[in-house]
Amino acid sequence: MSPPGGSRKGAGRPAARGERKQSLTIRITPTLRKYLDATTGESIAERIESEYRDTAAFKAWQKKNSKEP
Repeated sequence: MSPPGGSRKGAGRPAARGERKQSLTIRITPTLRKYLDATTGESIAERIESEYRDTAAFKAWQKKNSKEP
């Protein structure tokens, strides 16, 4: 039996934003968790990522640290 997800190169769903995510554990208060759950239709991780990616500081950092010439 083949492993789940397919064994062909490139099989499976492509990573969001073009790169695989890494696990990260953060500790937040239950109140903040309830707020984040209640105010968005996306996951908390997606919400945090989109909030930071939209800032000018992140975009400047990303441009500065880009591997492209």
